[in-house]
Amino acid sequence: MNNNFGELNQIDTERQLSIEEHNKLRQSAQYKEQETRSKRLTHDAIQALQICWLMSTRSQELSDNWLTFRFIDELIYSLIAISIQINEGLHNPARREMRYLLESAVKHYYVDNALSLPNAKFDERMKILGNPHLVPRSSVSFAPELKIFAFEEDTGNEFSNEITGLYSDLCKYVHRSKEQIDIYLNLIEKGVHPGFESIDEYRKINQEYARVCDIILTMNFASLGVGQCGDVLVYNFDNDGKWAYHKTKYMKQLSAYFDYKAERSQK
Repeated sequence: MNNNFGELNQIDTERQLSIEEHNKLRQSAQYKEQETRSKRLTHDAIQALQICWLMSTRSQELSDNWLTFRFIDELIYSLIAISIQINEGLHNPARREMRYLLESAVKHYYVDNALSLPNAKFDERMKILGNPHLVPRSSVSFAPELKIFAFEEDTGNEFSNEITGLYSDLCKYVHRSKEQIDIYLNLIEKGVHPGFESIDEYRKINQEYARVCDIILTMNFASLGVGQCGDVLVYNFDNDGKWAYHKTKYMKQLSAYFDYKAERSQK
């Protein structure tokens, strides 16, 4: 019995030391940098989605009928949940929510831009979304059919491959599997325990988060159409040099499509 108490005391002592070491890590400049990055990604994505929704209200057809704009609030809820989980060290739950966020946004875009007539009503679009023969459940296999008006064929292919690849990676954290357990055990062997994430782990999940946000923002902006998309990027975001998505892969390329605009060339 005394040996058991001694072992428990030793475990508790080691745990307290781990907490103290991690608290010191959380105060480091590198950790704070990743914390700021995560919060910036969330704030700027929410800001962009809110502006997209506001612009969609210029056309009742868009704001009332398109799934992309009717469910922007749900995307924002997911972004907030992901941000909280990342910053609390709950990285695998954050990845599960990222998968849901990505799948939702991609399916909304697919229904709105590939499967529906431009003047289709909300109920019609919901019927299409609910038809597993048109929109498969738990899959984004239709990604090659997604088109972004600003992308040439090569970039369009990269975009669809990014969606399917990222979705596949995030699925590893959803369904219980040997691969998922192997990932967990590998991290434990490296000394990375849940809630005690390293700076490298923090940086890695921020990179994944940025990729997800880049994709969903690209689709939401593109859904506004050429005219409104260009107006938002040039008039709302060109003057905000710190906006997190100026340099992400696909938002950067979408924005470059509007370099012809006189308002931008004169700056």
